[in-house]
Amino acid sequence: MRIVVIGANGTIGRVVYNKLIDKGYDVTEVYHSSGDYRVDIRQPESIQELFKKTGKHDAIVSCVGKAYFGSFNEMTLEDYYTGFEHKVMGQVALVKIGIEYLNPGGSFTLTTGITCDDPIPYGTGLAMANGALNAFVKNTAINLENDIRINAVSPGLLELSADKLGRFFPGHTPIPISKVINAYLKSIEGKITGQIIRVQG
Repeated sequence: MRIVVIGANGTIGRVVYNKLIDKGYDVTEVYHSSGDYRVDIRQPESIQELFKKTGKHDAIVSCVGKAYFGSFNEMTLEDYYTGFEHKVMGQVALVKIGIEYLNPGGSFTLTTGITCDDPIPYGTGLAMANGALNAFVKNTAINLENDIRINAVSPGLLELSADKLGRFFPGHTPIPISKVINAYLKSIEGKITGQIIRVQG
């Protein structure tokens, strides 16, 4: 199976990439500003250039997408747009452009997050972006052809990040990275589509 992992240098992207390599898949790692393959998901021409270089794939995995995290009272309208430009429209563009480079029966796996289901202080920007992306995945699934599938993984607070971010997630049980990896494998190797694979403690 030929797989491309976008955001392979991130906390989740790195472990997903390593797991897929361990399983013997042909995996291309993509970064934002370093490495042999780079992409700025905010720029459609950058995505097009990436897929022209990497060719056809059986799975396209996105572990990228940032959104504003901070006080609601201090948020500006521009802060709201950050999540839509990066996390939502960036990953939507990966699907719209990447579908031409996905083999029949292939899959997309996007990344959202728990904040749209389980609100936290400072999480409004993230929640809006995650909710929009979840809706995109569910509706797009029924419109794809050639047996192409699409899912999203929605992780909660990671054990790896608990020391740094745990105070922003009161009452949340940190989850081991192994559970998150399994969620991505469920999407990539399984047959489900249109699913938000929630990973919570």
